[in-house]
Amino acid sequence: MSTDLTQQLTGDELKEYLATRFPTQSKEMINEPTVTAAFSPEWFSAQFADILCEASVGDVTRDQATIDNMMEGFELAINDWLCYHEDCCRTYREVHARFLGINRD
Repeated sequence: MSTDLTQQLTGDELKEYLATRFPTQSKEMINEPTVTAAFSPEWFSAQFADILCEASVGDVTRDQATIDNMMEGFELAINDWLCYHEDCCRTYREVHARFLGINRD
């Protein structure tokens, strides 16, 4: 089953799509989740696997669009985090300046 990137699935269509995307989600796995230490190589592997499983559904056109979106999304995430940390640094510099009694206005 292939879908375009904007198609919304519900009911049986959604169940079918999810079953093709996540075939390893058996009842045994759901009832006995694996606990992995956060930020271990195994944890990161699981995070990347969740993203990578979306790369291919067997429809070349959709797969290409998905890969393009993944790459763009990764860059957007990096840029968002850069902006966040740059904003934090400005705030920390302001706090430090005030601690030192420097008025930056």
